[in-house]
Amino acid sequence: MKPKLIVLTLGALLLSVLVFSAMPPAGSAAIDDGWWDAGWPYRTLVTVNAAGHPRVDKPAEAVINFTTLLNNLGKPGTFEPKSIRVVEVDNSDSVIDDNVPFQFDKAGNYNASTNAAGTLTFLLNGSTASNQARRFHIYFDKTGKTYTLPSFADQVVMTSMTDGFGFDTYKVVTNAGTYRYHKTGGGFASLIDSNSKDWISWSTASGNAGDFRGIPNMVNPSDGGYFHPGRTTASTSFIGDGPLRASFKSVSEDGKWEVQWDIFPKTARMTVLKVDDTKKYWFLYEGTPGGALEPNTDLVTKSNGSQVTAGQEWAGDIPDEEWVYFTDPGLSRSLFVINHLDDAYIDSYKPSANDNLMTILGYGRLGGSRYIKGAGTQLSFGLVNQTTFADVSKTVRDAYKPLSIAISPAEYNPGSGSTITPTMTETTIGTPTATGTPTATSIPVAGWWDTNWPYRTLVTISASGHPRDDKPAEVDINFTALLNLLGKPGALEPQSIRVVEVNNSDGIINDNIPFQFDKADNFDASNNAVGTLTFLLTGNTSANQTRRFHIYFDKTGKAYTLPSFTDQVELSSMTDGFGFDTYKVVTNAGTYQYHKTGGGFANLFDSGSNDWISWSTASGNAGDFRGIPNMINPDDGGYFHPGRTTASTSLISDGPLRASFKSVSEDGKWEVRWDIFPKTARMTVLKADGTKKYWFLYEGTPGGVLELNSDLVTRSDGTQKTAANAWSGDIPDEEWAYFTDVGLGRSLFMAQHKDDTLTDSFQTAGPMTVFGFGRSGSSRYLTSTNRQLSFGLVDATSFADVSKAVRDTYKLLNIAISPAEYNPGVTPTPTNTPTATSEPTITYNNYLPFIIDLPWGEVPATLPPPTSTSTPTATLVATATPTITETPTITATPTNTATPTITPTPSKTPTPTITPTPSKTPTPTVSPTPSKTPTPGPTAVSGDEILVFDWNKPATKDDHGFPGDQPPMETANGNWVTPQNFAEGTLYVRVEIRSIPVVQNNIQLSFCFWQKGKLPSGENFRLETCSGRKKISGSPGTLIEWSDKIPEMYKKEGYPIDWTKPRLRNAAAIKNSQGIPVSDSAPEFRWGCGTNLSCNPEANRDAWYPLDMRFTVVVVQKGKSFSGWDNYINPGSTPMPVHTATLTPTETSMPTETPTPTETSTPTETPTPTETPTPTETPTE
Repeated sequence: MKPKLIVLTLGALLLSVLVFSAMPPAGSAAIDDGWWDAGWPYRTLVTVNAAGHPRVDKPAEAVINFTTLLNNLGKPGTFEPKSIRVVEVDNSDSVIDDNVPFQFDKAGNYNASTNAAGTLTFLLNGSTASNQARRFHIYFDKTGKTYTLPSFADQVVMTSMTDGFGFDTYKVVTNAGTYRYHKTGGGFASLIDSNSKDWISWSTASGNAGDFRGIPNMVNPSDGGYFHPGRTTASTSFIGDGPLRASFKSVSEDGKWEVQWDIFPKTARMTVLKVDDTKKYWFLYEGTPGGALEPNTDLVTKSNGSQVTAGQEWAGDIPDEEWVYFTDPGLSRSLFVINHLDDAYIDSYKPSANDNLMTILGYGRLGGSRYIKGAGTQLSFGLVNQTTFADVSKTVRDAYKPLSIAISPAEYNPGSGSTITPTMTETTIGTPTATGTPTATSIPVAGWWDTNWPYRTLVTISASGHPRDDKPAEVDINFTALLNLLGKPGALEPQSIRVVEVNNSDGIINDNIPFQFDKADNFDASNNAVGTLTFLLTGNTSANQTRRFHIYFDKTGKAYTLPSFTDQVELSSMTDGFGFDTYKVVTNAGTYQYHKTGGGFANLFDSGSNDWISWSTASGNAGDFRGIPNMINPDDGGYFHPGRTTASTSLISDGPLRASFKSVSEDGKWEVRWDIFPKTARMTVLKADGTKKYWFLYEGTPGGVLELNSDLVTRSDGTQKTAANAWSGDIPDEEWAYFTDVGLGRSLFMAQHKDDTLTDSFQTAGPMTVFGFGRSGSSRYLTSTNRQLSFGLVDATSFADVSKAVRDTYKLLNIAISPAEYNPGVTPTPTNTPTATSEPTITYNNYLPFIIDLPWGEVPATLPPPTSTSTPTATLVATATPTITETPTITATPTNTATPTITPTPSKTPTPTITPTPSKTPTPTVSPTPSKTPTPGPTAVSGDEILVFDWNKPATKDDHGFPGDQPPMETANGNWVTPQNFAEGTLYVRVEIRSIPVVQNNIQLSFCFWQKGKLPSGENFRLETCSGRKKISGSPGTLIEWSDKIPEMYKKEGYPIDWTKPRLRNAAAIKNSQGIPVSDSAPEFRWGCGTNLSCNPEANRDAWYPLDMRFTVVVVQKGKSFSGWDNYINPGSTPMPVHTATLTPTETSMPTETPTPTETSTPTETPTPTETPTPTETPTE
């Protein structure tokens, strides 16, 4: 078994790897195991996995902190960066390539003595298969010797020049192409291929002929026009240049925008570091494929494989992966452009109007509207000598799909040349500390659990191939590093820590996860807020499941109180019946009694009070020889054995999930640490006498009394014998065994974490077992520190059951920590948008916010403020206010997860809404099994929740795509603010499809509220709030459930409903795959189409209606949990309590008009939803 690997998933946000370093106490053993060169005393193993995508000559980027590696090895000092070498090795540590090209770029806060952090970029030479893992030893040293960095071929040659137009320019030459970047503009003016064809072709020629061209052309001219070649609105500074990567940074002249470019041998990548929070932006490719745009032959291909000629146009969110490539068939070459973040914003392409002189590809663009916001987004582009989708897609995914990188604790070799058993680096306690990420800029973040907590980091935990049951996860974490790298240094407030489990869309699953934070010995709240955060993976975690947890925290300054959790590991001190000072640790699995002066366990009582160790003062095998771990032979001191007085024990920490203590031998040469968890106990050898060897023993009484002919001993390979049978020899592969008392139906397992080839053995000695790892007779074989032993009781006897429990205990979790995020707790107020420079055409639609058509790329104007009653004029254009975020996968199992799917950001001045169709919503997981026979449910099951809507019949064409209640249920239509706060609560939705004339593969459903009100966009509109839109199959029996936090639901034009007042109407919204309501075909009912005459509502409504369904909605007040759907769908014959206490109407009369539309009605009174306009050509999924 090789050194412990802690898997780190490269974050798509910044393509950075958080470096984990294990944190055992100091003490290193010499290693001479396949050492490349003894002149280099230190190394760490970096394992790089292709993560499901084939790679070719891929640069790997590992953010690494050599100071942390040295400190955790117990060898602090000043790092010598010239000592770095990268050596590829095979699984046996044999050298494959000792000349791997690399470069090390120091972090901004680099200090060779105290923070030797930076990014190590090295090359995965040649081809790497999609699931291949490659291993690299990173050798390094401290200052004191003379080292010279090796020289590698420069694959990214960067120079400065003045281009033909007089602009100060970075010229970057690679084998793939030559980039030219205007420093004062902050954008690429040229990308020249090997045939001297320029795929961008910026020039001073006016408009589309030259000056409009460039990459990324990110900020609209009305907002500053930053990051566009040919401008003088930015400044660019050099970051680093090496053989594999050249990096530079551009900052806007107003200081509010900042981007970093990294140029690699085959691609260029931009990371948005800072944005003006009041503005939105886009990513553009405005250029000339193959040197000149040929609209009839050049091809434009989206990531889903759909392809058109460059003379055609389309608009709509690119489904799933967000990338496009442009092909010049004559050159057999393509340019790919990638938006790393899969979002739900509208993307679009068209050739420049009237002249076909350049491409206009926009991520987050529709006309003049920009949709992308916030920092952390990334854009990559590059040339590839390929044209087929199969080939280009591989190259694209190689370019931006993250590698999986694992960094092991460092190893030390003093260069003695002696062969010594390698230090067991797998046995570090917990997981390592995260250090080092690219600088990130703090921005408000959506889906925040509680804005009183301004900081959080995402911890992702994979079960790593083994099922887990209530598994404690141990994360060694450095909050100081997280804060510093976020640019928010300060002192950690440990009492502010909270752990919240979330789903893939950051919807809350559980905001009360039990945890404890144990400070490291060198903890300093201001300078080194390091410790181990232990928290519970509650319930079952399947073998390949990944779970996500937000760790919220804050700096000092506020008053926080740690939450209280049930103590699952109760530690106390006592004097046992033999007079020994003893730690007593009570868990649900058993009760441990540990002699402090002996350093060993004397007792392990099960739930039936049977003692599986049974130490006593009785002589020899009858009592005094018993114990765990009985580690040191009496000839060598007899340490760590109950009933002795040869050790001292001290408490380290005690919390609800883990109690820890340490024992030291009286001669000071041996030291062990014990961590007791709810189901197991784990020992780590921290210090060993290098002149001695030892063993791990279980000498005890299975089930209270050893029964030779019925007790069973089972090894990890499944070999099972009665306790009467002795055996000796290395336990193959996994090193564990268990002892079963058949009558009790219970077993005790012993697991040595390290797989070795040393002899293990079992025999009996009178009335006790003698089981030993690394023992044969009286010979001891174990050496070195960092070995680990775990043991515990399990109420199981079969090999299948016990093996799962054992592997759950000692097999490592895979843990990744993301860069921290910052939320100041204040929603930024967008600024007004400048007035349009040309007269737009306005078309009003009585069932939508009005649609305004502008020339392509025109600048939006402002709307009157919310208090204004003025009528919109022709100077208004539409901008998108709601931000659509990715929606979680929906399962057929009801959960209490409140997951916002649409996060609207109201403007300072309301604007007509052009909301992109959220086709990026992950397809829900649906159940084809029909639910129970629908039975009318109660109005409410408690004062904490209310039944809002329960449609339980066919929806017909007469419902116009919006079957609903007008007015809403009286019991659900009062004051939702006081005395109980439903307005900030969660909406739970359940839909079951019973029948439909023709099965539809992609029905989109949401739920909406309308209220009397007046919006600036028209006198006949109503205030409107809608849940996120969910996709569902129309197959009979399909069931979907989801939830939305009400404050984060879509608000028309940014205006919230007044929840203290009655609503006018509630309804379900039924839409097709393009997000267009399946409604009437009359012009006044052309929902979502606006002025786009090529857009049509669903033509064949007879294929949809009657749609028989059960559509149920429940609201749960803020801070409360949902009681479950069984209380509403089939509550049985017993009447359920009805909510009567909280709904206090503030209006005594309801509207008299009847706003439900018919095919001939005038739409002036229709309160049905102002559905989001669909782009002119929305790709179907």
